Amino acid sequence: MASSVEERFLQCAQLFEAGKVFALMVMPKGLTNSEKKEFIFKYVYGTTPGELLDGDWLRISYSGYYDYPVVFVVDFENCTFMFRRDFDEALDDYPNEYIVLRSNSGEKEAHHAILGNPFDGTMVARVSVDEIDFDPTHRAYINANIFTKLHLNA
Repeated sequence: MASSVEERFLQCAQLFEAGKVFALMVMPKGLTNSEKKEFIFKYVYGTTPGELLDGDWLRISYSGYYDYPVVFVVDFENCTFMFRRDFDEALDDYPNEYIVLRSNSGEKEAHHAILGNPFDGTMVARVSVDEIDFDPTHRAYINANIFTKLHLNA
């Protein structure tokens, strides 16, 4: 039986707190307060805030969330792209793959006008969720390197 949203949220919070406790257990002695914060951040997220900001990060707008955004839009090289996962009745779950659509308008579009409305786009790729580098929240940014991986750069 699947856990409720509230139960999953509580489990995530408990795992996050446990991760911080484990980080404190293995933290080297003699670190400054800022070094301690960075150590815990890296232990929990696998990267430091500075490393996270390296590269070209693109702001996303999303609608629906199930471990990762169900649908999100992002601007890249003066074009708007939509990444979409449609619920799979046979799996009774969202697939681990996005369908990538490029806007047919050929221009950047207002994200709020896209989400929740029909998107006039052409399918240009399929990509596994695991291939996309999201920020730690999975809700704010993706790394632009996905467009190179998909050969969608100009």
